[in-house]
Amino acid sequence: MLARRSAIRQQLVLLEQRLGVGDAATLSQLRSELRAYWVSMDPILSWSPHEKAALSQVFLRRQVLPRPNKT
Repeated sequence: MLARRSAIRQQLVLLEQRLGVGDAATLSQLRSELRAYWVSMDPILSWSPHEKAALSQVFLRRQVLPRPNKT
């Protein structure tokens, strides 16, 4: 997951270089959404395998699924 996070950051840098000034607000919104997503996922990165098995379903229902879909 951490590797994926790093790869996404790198892709955002490349995207920023290719987009025009008119897309800055959209890119900023994307960065904000990604930041919120990663903050919501941070707790599971420190869980033990036992904690993941015990807590993952509740975490998914309470933290991840309630996020509003803005599409």
